[in-house]
Amino acid sequence: MIRKTNFRTSGNPINLIIGLVILFAFLFGLFKLASFVYKILATVSPVLLIAAAIVNHRVIVAYGKKLGALIKQNNVLGIAAVVLSIVGFPILAAYFLYAAIASKNQQQQKGRRQNYDSDAGEWINYEEIESKHKKPLYRSSYDENDLVQ
Repeated sequence: MIRKTNFRTSGNPINLIIGLVILFAFLFGLFKLASFVYKILATVSPVLLIAAAIVNHRVIVAYGKKLGALIKQNNVLGIAAVVLSIVGFPILAAYFLYAAIASKNQQQQKGRRQNYDSDAGEWINYEEIESKHKKPLYRSSYDENDLVQ
């Protein structure tokens, strides 16, 4: 049997007030956490920027070129991006370090793949082994009668 529920309260706003207080407390806590993380990043952002420049300076240069191209293409949007970059510098410095480390790892992986690919041109000695199975282990094509309908 299906039961109909009525979500309306009979003139009692206590549940609504409790819900709003919990929502406000949650959002307030989230704001305090974000401001705490921002303050920590603000104190270590010069170190993060220097570390990013040491690991891979091209990330910072590429971001500057993107901002310059954005200013040339659309002045208002470019200036807004510059202002947001200044305000969000601690977050941007952390992003620069992350991107520098990721690009460095990607370059190392690319170098490893090139080393493996350079060996691919050589023949490998092998010995042919006779098969014990007369039938293949799997069928490469299916018959229409094999399909379940």
